[in-house]
Amino acid sequence: MGKSDNGNEKEKVVSGGEKSLRLFIAWTSCWIVAVIILALVLAPVHHPWWIVIIAIIITIIGWKFSRWLLINFVVPLYFAPRDIIWGFANEAEAGIRLKGGKYDGTFMNYQGFYLDGDFIQRLPGDFNSPKTKNRKDKKEKNAYIEKYFTDNNIPKQYEGAFGGKLGGIVYIGFPPSVHQVATFHQQIKVFKESEPDKMKEYDEYVRAIKLFLQQILFDYKPSGKEAIEDIDRVPIVGARIVAPVRIHNPNFAVIGVKGWNNSAAAVLWPIFENIVPYFSWSELIAMRVGPDIEARQRKAKKVFHMPVAEGDNLNDLFWNLFKAAAEGMPTYIAWKDIPNEEKECLSLFGAIFYKEGFRVYRVDPDPKFRADANKAYEEQKLGDATIVKAQKDGKVAVIKAKQEALAAAAIGEGIKNNLSMRTVEFARDAVAKKYGLSEEELTEALKSGLYKEDFDTFLEESRRLQAMDGDQFSEQVFPKDVSVLENALQRFANKK
Repeated sequence: MGKSDNGNEKEKVVSGGEKSLRLFIAWTSCWIVAVIILALVLAPVHHPWWIVIIAIIITIIGWKFSRWLLINFVVPLYFAPRDIIWGFANEAEAGIRLKGGKYDGTFMNYQGFYLDGDFIQRLPGDFNSPKTKNRKDKKEKNAYIEKYFTDNNIPKQYEGAFGGKLGGIVYIGFPPSVHQVATFHQQIKVFKESEPDKMKEYDEYVRAIKLFLQQILFDYKPSGKEAIEDIDRVPIVGARIVAPVRIHNPNFAVIGVKGWNNSAAAVLWPIFENIVPYFSWSELIAMRVGPDIEARQRKAKKVFHMPVAEGDNLNDLFWNLFKAAAEGMPTYIAWKDIPNEEKECLSLFGAIFYKEGFRVYRVDPDPKFRADANKAYEEQKLGDATIVKAQKDGKVAVIKAKQEALAAAAIGEGIKNNLSMRTVEFARDAVAKKYGLSEEELTEALKSGLYKEDFDTFLEESRRLQAMDGDQFSEQVFPKDVSVLENALQRFANKK
């Protein structure tokens, strides 16, 4: 790759190009000659004559066959995996080239990104490299890419001797040389939803840097004496931060700071420790400011240096403090200076941190306090369940009462109708017997209003006695003027 300085391309080529192609031609020619000489010299003594025949055939066929053989078999299967002459990077990986043990450049294989010096930048969203099926298509593709890069002031990208055909294979140096691909120790923790602890730890030696966006975990576990206390003096003994990160400058990330993740942790944890004393651990777990925060801070004599209010997102507060701390560091690059990044981010220690998804994932108070909180939570759940059950039972009781009331009303109507029928007949019969009237004479007399007072008296008393028979009342009242009929009425009312 060519390095860019104020828009001017330097002569240095990192991952191949025209110089590597010339060296490749020279090397291939020497290889053919060496095979012929070796076969002619050694074959009569140590090898069968067919080796000489193969060498002669290679010489006759010449350059095209040897090139095809190298490109499709020798380089990808032997040289590139061993970093001899060529290096290899899978999709979304980058390698670091060393010369004499010192950094000499970066090569990468990452669709949608380009190398700007040592920085891996995102291509503009409208970049659309045409697909190739033949030589004509490849020429059109190369012309499109060259024009696009020129129009957008992007440093020219060299694909290397085989980069166009085999993707990640690039030229690193012609032997004998002091070029090599760096191998370095990687120790990172990545958030993995499928893992038991939602974490995958990598502790290994690698020769390629992963370039895709990863959810990196930062674990904080101070010793007992170093545990920090929240606003209520609850000891916080651990925490976990999740940060979306992609590598921006492999040179800075791997070599410059000897491990970007450790350097980032050294910035993040002091910020977290400074936040903890001003909030409760329940607020830190939710990362949301609770009610009466100002009063609680004044009471604890711990007033935060930035204004906060109920409902504020503590993740946003953490990010702003992280950004403020990063601004004064040598490797810091502001969001506005990172090309084509649409979402808020910053570059620090050769890695890009994104705000979206940056969060405190877990806060661990002292086990005693967590146990008490879990107990309170279970009691609250039990209480909530009891309330819900009571509400449900209450609704059932109301529905049942309504149903019973309706049924009782229906039954009551029947009783009322039956009671009316029985008491009216009794009153008619009593009046008829008292005055010796026939059924027709009684009917005519009642229609004319005769004997009305007697009829009403008998009717009222008969209804009272009927109510007593139905256990609807606990007392009985008899008018004085009907005492002579008491025994007869009582016997009538007690009939079932």
